[in-house]
Amino acid sequence: MFNSSFGKLSLTQPAFYIPLPQHSLVDVIAHSYGILPGQEPVFSVLLDYLLALNPTVKNPRIALGSHAPRTLDFISHDPQTILCMNPEVVKARIRRVVGCC
Repeated sequence: MFNSSFGKLSLTQPAFYIPLPQHSLVDVIAHSYGILPGQEPVFSVLLDYLLALNPTVKNPRIALGSHAPRTLDFISHDPQTILCMNPEVVKARIRRVVGCC
């Protein structure tokens, strides 16, 4: 299981990340995937996918408040796996989850 210190093992923390109201989508990427802003192009790709999954989030740096964001765990928890996939396939899966087009 992981704690909030990216990648360190802990027996007291759950293996999944639950964002706090003051967290943003940027924080979700950092906590869930261990990717920080500036780690391009990985960060931008993950951010694009998360914004597509969370169409009500207009600014990825603003606190989520009571919004529980969808993450890419239904594809993979490993960002390298997601990045190796065809972006059109990923977007099609996201559209099915979001329920549009």
